[in-house]
Amino acid sequence: MKRAAFIAYDDCAIWQVALLQRFLRKAEWEVTTITLDGKDVITDGGMKLKADTSLSEIDLSEYHLLLFPGAGGKVPEQLLGSEKLHQLINSFKGLIAASCASALFVAAAGLLKDRTFTTNEVIMDRYSVALAEGNYVDQDVCADHNLITSKGYAHVEFMRKVLEELGLMKQDPRLENMTLKLGKNQ
Repeated sequence: MKRAAFIAYDDCAIWQVALLQRFLRKAEWEVTTITLDGKDVITDGGMKLKADTSLSEIDLSEYHLLLFPGAGGKVPEQLLGSEKLHQLINSFKGLIAASCASALFVAAAGLLKDRTFTTNEVIMDRYSVALAEGNYVDQDVCADHNLITSKGYAHVEFMRKVLEELGLMKQDPRLENMTLKLGKNQ
């Protein structure tokens, strides 16, 4: 069974990754919700997310995807400065998918150095020093080796790119058509 590690935190923008999670589960992927301390969190929309485990308890060696939603408002400093999160990101061998402000987590771990990435302009402006080691591009979605980043509003394009990189679009040709229609609200 393929496994995805979903890093959740208070005020995260679950809507940026919820449809992607649905398609992963439909493809029989296990999605594990991980929080800093193993406690439940509240999303930017007020939805309570149940944590499966904490950063200190997880072993990502058997995971294929590390998934980060963007922030609904302020990026949590405690998670941004978490050495355990930095270690997990740096040792992860699979695909890292970071929506919107979560590019900051990748940058804080030192993984953006000389890599191309994207994020919302307001995040780039506000955190330009933290993101300076990477090569910012002003596009909706960006893929650089095992890293996919996106602007927050490009959640459908982000989902499609992640599914494509994981090989799920080829496995199930209906996914291509279905995700296109969802992107056009059809």
